[in-house]
Amino acid sequence: MNPSPVATVSPLNPENSVDFEDPFELIHSQFSEEAAFLWQRRTQRVSDPHHLPDDLAELDERLAAHLDGLTLLGQTGWRLVLQAWEHFSEPAEWFVLVHHYLALIERHESVPDGAWLLQRYFDALTDENRQAMRTAMRDACRWSVLTQRGDSVQRLMDSLIDQQALLEASSASSVLEEIEALKVSLLSHEQL
Repeated sequence: MNPSPVATVSPLNPENSVDFEDPFELIHSQFSEEAAFLWQRRTQRVSDPHHLPDDLAELDERLAAHLDGLTLLGQTGWRLVLQAWEHFSEPAEWFVLVHHYLALIERHESVPDGAWLLQRYFDALTDENRQAMRTAMRDACRWSVLTQRGDSVQRLMDSLIDQQALLEASSASSVLEEIEALKVSLLSHEQL
């Protein structure tokens, strides 16, 4: 017997109600919401001089726990991350999406190719959020390097390089400049 859909209100976004087929999806979706919220909070606190390292360490632990929860969910987590991205399309959700994308690559699970990811990036990019989107992508790669052992970030870089080569043939200069800026930002993940 299939349970009837559960209509719920997100504790982080009370104005948005979502229907879930599986009651556990509500709990699982909170991993994505909380990870986005905690990343945004951490990003703000890093630049505030009055926050102690212990404050950041606690945020890091909480953020890592939610990202781990999503990783354990695999493709279910991917679906929930995509739903959050499609609903909000903000830098915090981008961070979670890219991190989970890299986690699935590490687990050798099915994910769209790098062109798909790059298209989502450009679809959401505005002059106002350009720096925040770059930061989100860089931070997702940093977190992936810290929490995973494989080469998912290098594979993402290779995909960006492949896309850049294709675009160079079409002379899309503004897109090429943004890809170059992304590559520079992603390469800075090694400067931990």
